[in-house]
This record gives sequence, structure tokens and C-alpha cells, in this order.
Amino acid sequence: MTAMPETAAPPSDDLALAERVASGDEAAFNVLYRTHGSRIYSLARRLCGDPALAEDMTQEVFLHLLRKIGQFRGQAALATWLYRVAMNFCISYLRSHRLPPASDEEAAGLSSGDAPVVSLHRWLDLDAAIASLPGGYREILVLHDVEGLRHEEIAAMLGISAGTSKSQLHHARLKMRRILKGGSP
Repeated sequence: MTAMPETAAPPSDDLALAERVASGDEAAFNVLYRTHGSRIYSLARRLCGDPALAEDMTQEVFLHLLRKIGQFRGQAALATWLYRVAMNFCISYLRSHRLPPASDEEAAGLSSGDAPVVSLHRWLDLDAAIASLPGGYREILVLHDVEGLRHEEIAAMLGISAGTSKSQLHHARLKMRRILKGGSP
């Protein structure tokens, strides 16, 4: 019999893990971090466009989660709850710091000695294009096209109208097309 992955744990296991973390169980926190850290880093990376800042934000998110984990009630999967808390934290952080997008080189994270790989380059081109978008456009594009949120959810999360979300997504996609075709942002 194969072991069930921790991200697919039944809600009772999620609640038990959250309670252990809330009580200060370091081993439980390590399980939480190992299980969900890469997904939260990926979210932060896509939202801010800067790998170093994304690492810092991931650490901040987990510190924030330590303070909030006692609020988890098991009504949704722990992964879903953590992701929502992380997304709200990252958006709040970026809004309060008004950070400019990273440069293409920073966003791609490449050194001059990296071997060219066509699929990797396409992904990095896309990633760099997302990172070069203005903050508001980048947020909407990531939340809608990458994370799959509906415009109504994005509007509620960001305090804007659904129409504004749709408009900014349209403009973000137009900028992405220009960037990916070799034009300027």
C-alpha cells in the first residue's frame, strides 16, 4: 500500500497538523513548510517577479502563517487555506511596498553560462514578460490566468470592481503579446 501524500490529507489530518503547528510543534511546522513552501514561493515569485524578494516574502508568509494558523477550522483543505492566506499577504506586501518589476535578467535568474533549452527559454521568456508588467497588471494576470481566480474573486480581494479586473487583464495580455513578440513593454 502506498502512502498518501500530505497535500491530499483528509481534513481531520489537516486540522490536526494545524493544531500541532499552532501549539508550537517544530516538527509539524517543518512538515507544513516542506509540503507547502514551494507552492507559496512560486506564488510570491510570480507576483513580485524577483527570486530574492520571493524568498524573503515566502519566509514572511510562513511567519505570518504561524500567527494565523490557530484560525484554521478545517472547513477547507489546509492547502487551500494556506494558499489564500499567502496570496492575501503577498498582495498586501506588494501594495504597501509599491515595488517596481524586476529586470529581465533578474526575473529569468539566468547566468551567462546556462545551457540553452528551447522549452526552458520559452518559459523564462514568459516569466520575464510577466515580471516586466506593471504591478497591477501583473497581479491581475497572475491571479486570473495563472491561479485561475474569477474576476469577482479578484475584485473582492483587491478592492476593485470586476470590470476593472477584466479591463486590466485585457491590457496586461496586450502588453504580454507585445513583449513576447519582441516589442517594448
